[in-house]
Amino acid sequence: VLIAGAGGTFGGEALTIAAQMAQNHYDKIVAILQMPFSFEGKVRRQRAEETLRKCEKYATRTIVFDNAVLSREHADKDIAAYFDLIEERIVAEVKTIGESC
Repeated sequence: VLIAGAGGTFGGEALTIAAQMAQNHYDKIVAILQMPFSFEGKVRRQRAEETLRKCEKYATRTIVFDNAVLSREHADKDIAAYFDLIEERIVAEVKTIGESC
């Protein structure tokens, strides 16, 4: 399981390289990506989408948490509660992956 925030210059690139390397050693590779908020701009969104495309080449399964979409759906939450929600969802996904192995 590889987890990274996409859209920046390091996390997405590192995730892509790790997924590519893992492909040679593991049958199942799960990539969990956290896409940027709308206010982070077009450049970060474009980088994140490129990371997603690359990861889908190497990962068996790709799980995406899109902050732009989720923040609109949960606009009533303050930032701490919102990130708690994301953390809970990531933990739930990782547990599901663990149970299926």
